[in-house]
Amino acid sequence: MLTKELLDDVERTLTDPRTGLAPFDRGTLLRAANAELNRLTALGDWDWALIYLPVVNIYIGRAYYQLPDNFGFNFAKRGKAYLCKTITGTTEVVLTYQPPREFFARTDLSVTTTGPPADYTVMTLPSGTRQIHLMPIPSAVYTLSGLYTPTDWKLQEESQLPPIPGNAEVLKDAMLVWAFETLGSQRLGFHVARYAESRLALGVKEAENRRMQFSPRMKE
Repeated sequence: MLTKELLDDVERTLTDPRTGLAPFDRGTLLRAANAELNRLTALGDWDWALIYLPVVNIYIGRAYYQLPDNFGFNFAKRGKAYLCKTITGTTEVVLTYQPPREFFARTDLSVTTTGPPADYTVMTLPSGTRQIHLMPIPSAVYTLSGLYTPTDWKLQEESQLPPIPGNAEVLKDAMLVWAFETLGSQRLGFHVARYAESRLALGVKEAENRRMQFSPRMKE
């Protein structure tokens, strides 16, 4: 469902059948869609909301880099490890985290081993800034990206596709709750219940997708 179709559905539901007038213009509805999308993102640990965000540029021969101040804010982790990968051209490699004690105890740190980075650790400097250290020493130019959950989604064009799977039904219900609450409508209770159901359905779908990802398929 494109954003245009989403807004069309919401507008049709809100339009007064007697006058043919809608209470909100398209710009207001688009802003409401963004607000509700960000609100929904904050309510759960959603796989569909994760994107890889460029963090730093990696250069040949340099093994450590200062991380931006906001690194870690809403970046996904597995245990204590940030989920990071390097990108060069069409090649992407997910890096393996090593705790600082293990990383700096490596015997290959004393030699100038070069190649595509495979392992990393993160250190906090006395100044409070953080550095990422890579091994092997990069032998090419890369972009380092981290898995991140945005909190500032912006659907700026009606031709965009909302990131929520399942035709964004849950986003439509969230917008209708906002609209009827704003209007002080007696229909609010019905749409609050609808939104609760669609959000629950989205959570069930998310859980099913995760089980499919981790469940091996038996050979016939």
